[in-house]
Amino acid sequence: MDEAEKARRGLGTARWIMFAQAVLSLLLWGVQVVAFADQAGRGREVPGWIWPLAVVDLVVIGLTALAAVYLRSRSWARRLGVGVEGVRAGISLIPMITGGVQAVGAAVLAVVVIMLILRYDRVFPAPGAPEAETPDHDWPPPRGT
Repeated sequence: MDEAEKARRGLGTARWIMFAQAVLSLLLWGVQVVAFADQAGRGREVPGWIWPLAVVDLVVIGLTALAAVYLRSRSWARRLGVGVEGVRAGISLIPMITGGVQAVGAAVLAVVVIMLILRYDRVFPAPGAPEAETPDHDWPPPRGT
């Protein structure tokens, strides 16, 4: 299998991982929001920062799904995917620091997705990207006066 085929397959794998992350995160988000709303309904105190964080989490989920949909066809989606996965990896560091080892899996998946996307971009640079330019000649050639 040549490098181009590996890059294409890797991007497909990254896409499915991102879809799975979005679906599972949305399910977990729903459970958490229902639990917090139930606590608030029972008169228990829910920290005020929970609700803005829930909105941010929903935005990250949406951006993950959006990047996964357009990952193969749009270079902006690959950049968005790298950014969103970077945020996911960063967010995973918080529970790891406080002793939650379950976040290691999320961080590893995020790093794997970033690596797969970057490998694809290295093999197939987007038009206009610095990697796609050839520094040894001018293109298009200069016009005569």
